[in-house]
Amino acid sequence: MKRSGIIKLSIWLIICSAILCVPLFDMHNKEAHVYYGLLMLGITFPSGYLFAISIAFIGFSLDKCCGISLPGNELMLIPVWIGFVIVGYIQWFILTPWIFKKLKGN
Repeated sequence: MKRSGIIKLSIWLIICSAILCVPLFDMHNKEAHVYYGLLMLGITFPSGYLFAISIAFIGFSLDKCCGISLPGNELMLIPVWIGFVIVGYIQWFILTPWIFKKLKGN
């Protein structure tokens, strides 16, 4: 990876970590989870929406079919954050450069 790519990735990870700090440092404020979700959706748009819809669908399906409920906000915070980071990384650092490279080559 080029130096500019490493810098962009570092900035991406710093932003994602800062967003994670919103609900971690204010666990008693339920609105912090809403802000966290909106910020993660914003920086991973549009693939973040597909990820969020998938999580909601899985949770709904498990609840209706098997009677299994996903844990609450506090337990799901880190795994969902990791999922958003992975989806955003794939979108911004793998797919987007690949698409631009293909468009530029034609």
